[in-house]
Amino acid sequence: MKNLKLIVFVISLITIYCFTAKNTLVEGVVLDEFNFPIIGASILEQGTKNGTSTDVDGKFSLKMEDSNNLLEVMYIGYNSQVIKPSFGSKMTIKLKASADILSEIVVMGAEKRSLKQQVTGYFRNAHHTPLNHIAPPFQYEPGSPENYKHFEDNAFKKVTEAPLSTMSIDVDRASYSNIRRYINQGQMPPIDAVRTEEMINYFNYDYKGPSTKDNDPFKIYTTYTECPWNNNHTILHVAMKAQELNRDKIPSSNLVFLIDVSGSMSSGNKLPLVIESFKLLINQLNENDVVSIVKYAGSETVVAKGVRGNQKEKLYNAIADLQAGGSTAGAAGIKSAYAIGQEYYIEGGNNRVILATDGDFNVGASSEGDLVRLIKEKKKTGIYL
Repeated sequence: MKNLKLIVFVISLITIYCFTAKNTLVEGVVLDEFNFPIIGASILEQGTKNGTSTDVDGKFSLKMEDSNNLLEVMYIGYNSQVIKPSFGSKMTIKLKASADILSEIVVMGAEKRSLKQQVTGYFRNAHHTPLNHIAPPFQYEPGSPENYKHFEDNAFKKVTEAPLSTMSIDVDRASYSNIRRYINQGQMPPIDAVRTEEMINYFNYDYKGPSTKDNDPFKIYTTYTECPWNNNHTILHVAMKAQELNRDKIPSSNLVFLIDVSGSMSSGNKLPLVIESFKLLINQLNENDVVSIVKYAGSETVVAKGVRGNQKEKLYNAIADLQAGGSTAGAAGIKSAYAIGQEYYIEGGNNRVILATDGDFNVGASSEGDLVRLIKEKKKTGIYL
């Protein structure tokens, strides 16, 4: 009887231990008081260095070292919270904006008004989500070099003399979130970082594309109105909407992620942001797609090779461990990536090397001309960069 009680006791302990060990994963979402997701909020297991941050949807997942520890949730401009983790069900954590913190942020290089005053005044008129509610998943690091190519404003042209105009088919939109990042950190953005067309492209205007029955590749919308800042002018706004891509007909992809992990990529708005971006791309892949990952610093290293797109956990783990440090042998990495791309080439598919770098090559071939010629030559094989 004693032996039976001992066996039951031991089994109970094992059951409790196993239950505790298996339930150390905490998941959830961090929202502001208006139920908008907070991007880049820090989730830290108290008493440890174990932590994570929220993604573009405000979601997080953290495997805790000790299920008895508390969680500390923090984000700049908000009151921090220390809460008990919930295992087995997803948590919803709401942070409240801190008026005291925001009132101390000052925009440097401009008239010294508080950021809170400037933001509130602007958005009271614009009827838009406050800037601090949709902050980016990284913070500006003072002293880190950020260079922007200078561009000239378009000159004013009379339509009677220049009646034709070209339209770009790309939809770059990075400038809006980049400007938002500067403002959230209490700084005015560099003038060359402000790209008007990218700010316009940032928003979803819900234009309807041409019907699938039509042969037209795109549909045009126009708005003609008075110029709000000059009564002598009128403005014609032209928008284009292409046909929606049928995802079922997308050819299989053979992708090689070529990731710069040199020392210059160490800042928060470089490699960590690249990793999060590739995760978003991985989310869209399926079992017919193939992914390889090459990292390069002083030399190149193959991190993953020929992994199927539905093996997402394997791909997540491969890029999550990337750390920056060392010099930049970019040309060697490009050649290695092309070789792997050729090895897993998909006939009729989307064969592509995706290069993520800040552009500094300082080991091996670094001439821009040489690299451009190499890329053009490889393009003939059906592999694009």
